[in-house]
Amino acid sequence: MQQQEFNDNHDKFVQATVANNQDKYGTVYDVIPRNSAAAMDYLKTLHANGVAQGQQGAAIPSGVMMDSQNIYVPKPGVNSLDSQYKQYADYSKALGQPSMSESQFGQIGSDGREKLGTRLQNMLAGKDTDGPNAGWYGKNVQSSISNLQTARDNYAKDPNADKSILDLMDKGIAAATSVQASNDKHADEQADKQSNRILNREQQIADDKQQREDARKYGYAVNPQTNEVSYVSKADADAKGLSNFEPQTPTTIKSDVHDIKVLNDVVLKANRVRSMAQGIDPSSWGPMAKVLADNPNDTVNQIMKEKAFGALSSKQQDYVIAVLNLRESSMGLQKVLTGTARSNETQIQALQNTLPGVEPSSDVVNKKLDQFNQNMELLRGGLPRNLQGVTMIPIQSSGSSNTATQDTAAKHGFK
Repeated sequence: MQQQEFNDNHDKFVQATVANNQDKYGTVYDVIPRNSAAAMDYLKTLHANGVAQGQQGAAIPSGVMMDSQNIYVPKPGVNSLDSQYKQYADYSKALGQPSMSESQFGQIGSDGREKLGTRLQNMLAGKDTDGPNAGWYGKNVQSSISNLQTARDNYAKDPNADKSILDLMDKGIAAATSVQASNDKHADEQADKQSNRILNREQQIADDKQQREDARKYGYAVNPQTNEVSYVSKADADAKGLSNFEPQTPTTIKSDVHDIKVLNDVVLKANRVRSMAQGIDPSSWGPMAKVLADNPNDTVNQIMKEKAFGALSSKQQDYVIAVLNLRESSMGLQKVLTGTARSNETQIQALQNTLPGVEPSSDVVNKKLDQFNQNMELLRGGLPRNLQGVTMIPIQSSGSSNTATQDTAAKHGFK
């Protein structure tokens, strides 16, 4: 939008200047389409004419102007000295520049007059007049605009001010102002880019720091698909799409490792009970009642000394030992459930009542264990399954083989 605004304003200034120079001062221009082919053709012609006149090549005169469509090249030697001086006198007066007499003007030579005319023309356009950027809009456009506006305001106070020159000055100010607006926009964009680069760099530094912290921060996170808890770093949790990350202390992890081992022991013993209950004759449950009705706090070695235990078959003894071992191991659940190892008789009795003992059949044993194992799964639910040095023993379901239980027991050091 600003580029188009500049093109429009600059075109108006150039076209008005060309028209003013033609009408008032008799300047004749070669009008060349603004494209590379037309410009090259013109230069070739200019070069040929220069050679024909004994010159070394093309001599491009001063005062060339361009709009978005054409290049306007003044024809040298067309304007008389009088018309050149009149143009100089009008423009220098309007711009508040030092004046000279026509005689002095004539003495500076054709090159001097062309350079002076070009300088005044650049001032009218708000362009740089000196230095490497002469003829172009330099970094000090705002200063050029201010100077041109001041000159225009002063000139307008003259009752004899030339309206066509005032119009040129207005158009020059408009063109230069468009350049300044474009420069300001570009400067703002560069400042924004620099600011964004700084912000992005700061954000990258903060992100890198956070990533390093996340890589060192370990805790528990939940797989939203399976609801399984894993022990991972914060970085890995984010990378794997795990949710609800909670940092954990070494003390908490140590406690959870202990709980997993307790639960493993109970699961292993429950699996053993399920396996030993299979294949027991229904008539065998009665003889086991006295043994299993004894004080559950007696140890296995004490029970084995009882005559009642000695009267049992091998299968019956295996079942009784498995149940008593399960009762003993399940006492450790007190701490998992409450966070403390302290218990009372009522709590112990309630816990023991959930376990199978003397039942009508092995099917009842399986049903009790299924319900008991549901609670075990709930207790395991909040514990990670990948803590180093400890794994969770699978819970045996109804119909699982005794061999699987024996293999699992052997793997974890149980008999």
